[in-house]
Amino acid sequence: MTLDAKTRLSLRQAIDQFSEATVRQSDKTLSNAQMEALKQRKTQLRLGQLNNLLGVARETDSPAVVVNWIRYQMGRRETRDGWRNSGLGDKVIKDIRDMETSARQVSQDVFGDDSPNHLRQAHIALIRRYVGYLKRWFVAKGGQQ
Repeated sequence: MTLDAKTRLSLRQAIDQFSEATVRQSDKTLSNAQMEALKQRKTQLRLGQLNNLLGVARETDSPAVVVNWIRYQMGRRETRDGWRNSGLGDKVIKDIRDMETSARQVSQDVFGDDSPNHLRQAHIALIRRYVGYLKRWFVAKGGQQ
């Protein structure tokens, strides 16, 4: 669904209202304990994996596609240690699912309803913001080493 400039601006402003909560949630998900668990894995999570996650989130309008990508990484032999065995994949999926409540409010504020299409647009916008913050926290907490 292509949004006009005015709707895109309204959506961005509505998403901005959740920035504080989104930053805090991504920090909690990549807690110091979680980062330590990631560093202990034999195949560590790399920054490229978060770049790929962000790329998937930007390329799709479907939260389900993002969750599917994470589950795929959790199952791949090369990446399961960082995504599944460390618990990160399940935490990120839970965060994405929990964002639906905020997405419903954004959808109401921007579109005046929470129809499936509008809800999906709001949800994916929140996911994109969240994944960007995850990536920044990962680097800030030494995950790029």
